[in-house]
Amino acid sequence: MEGIKEDVVCLRYQNALEKLRLLAKNQTFPNETIVGELLEIVYFYNEGGRSDDAAQIIEEIATLLRTAKMADLIQLDHKEEGHIKSRLREILQQFNHEHFVMLEKRYLPEMIRIDGGTFSLGYQDQKNTNVVRLDDFQISQTPITIWQYALFCTNTGREIKDNSPEWGLFGDNPVVNVSWYDAIEYANWLSVHLGFEPVYEIDKQTKDPNNQNKYDYINWTIQVHWNAKGYRLPTEAEWEYAARGGQKSKNFRFAGSNNLEEVGWFMDNTNRTQAVAQKKSNEMNLYDMSGNVSEWCWDWDGDYISELSINPKGIEQGTYRIMRGGSWCDSDDFCLVSNRNNGNPYVGDNTYGLRLVKFC
Repeated sequence: MEGIKEDVVCLRYQNALEKLRLLAKNQTFPNETIVGELLEIVYFYNEGGRSDDAAQIIEEIATLLRTAKMADLIQLDHKEEGHIKSRLREILQQFNHEHFVMLEKRYLPEMIRIDGGTFSLGYQDQKNTNVVRLDDFQISQTPITIWQYALFCTNTGREIKDNSPEWGLFGDNPVVNVSWYDAIEYANWLSVHLGFEPVYEIDKQTKDPNNQNKYDYINWTIQVHWNAKGYRLPTEAEWEYAARGGQKSKNFRFAGSNNLEEVGWFMDNTNRTQAVAQKKSNEMNLYDMSGNVSEWCWDWDGDYISELSINPKGIEQGTYRIMRGGSWCDSDDFCLVSNRNNGNPYVGDNTYGLRLVKFC
C-alpha cells in the first residue's frame, strides 16, 4: 500500500489505479482500505475533467463493497453527462465527508482571512519605505502545490510534467517552473472552477504598451477587474503585510520568526523544494512565506511612493515583476519579509512559485 501512496504523491494516478485493481482481485487488503485509496483517484479524475473515468471507478467501488446502501448511493445516469461531475461530488461527500474535506484541502488552496490595516512597506532601516493602508483580503495558507496546479493542467490540456524540477514531481511540494503569465492563467482558471468572477481579462493578441521588457515574447495585455471576487496574485503590499503577520505582527525579520531555520527552507537546510507547511507558521497561520519558493506578485518592480498609499498596486510601467519570500537556494537575506526581488514575467524557474489572494 505504501507504493500506492507514493504513486499518488508523485501524481502517478494510473499506476496507483492498476495496483489497487490488482489488490482487489487478489483480496490482498480489506476492500474498505482499497476503496479509501480509490476515492482520491475518483476525486482527481472528476475535478480534472475525466468524469467518465471517475464514474467507472465509482461503479467498481460499488462492486467491491457489495452493499445495497452503496448501490443506492452510487447511481449515475450516463445519459446526463453534464450532471455526472456534480453527482460524483455528491457521492464522494455522502460516502465519506471527512475524506472529501481532506481532498478539497489537498487539491484547492485553503484561504486565510487577513484583516486590513496600516504598515510600513519595505526595509525598516532604510528611507525607501512606503506607508500603506490595506483593506481586508484572503490569502492562500501555503504556496500553490503541485497537486493543486495539476488540476489546472489536466483541465486546460497542459502537462504537469512540464513543471517538473530535476528532483521530480511531489504533490505536496510547491509548484515551480511557473512564469508570471502561468500564474495569471491559473488564478483565472481557479476562479471559474469555483464559480467566481475572474479578475483578469487576458488579451493574447495585443502587446502590453506598459511592458518595457524587450525580451518578453509573451507580452499579453491584461486588464484587471479589481472589484471581482475571484482569485488573483497578491500585490506586493498585500504579500508583505500578510508575511509580517498583519494586525498580529510581532515584527519578526522572517515570516514567523527571527530564526529562519524555524520557518523556512533555504540554502543552509535543503537542496530542493520541500513539502509545504512543515515548518512553523507565522502569526496569521501562513506557511512558507520565507523560503521554499519565491512567489510572484502583481506589481512591476519600481521605487516605492513616499506618501501614504491606499491599496497600492505598484507602478504603471516596468520591465520585471516583483517576487517575494526567497527560495530553497537563497541565503537568509533573500528570505526577509522586507526583501524585494524580481523576475522576467515570461520565465519559469525551479525556484519560482506562487500564492493567491482574493477579496473577502
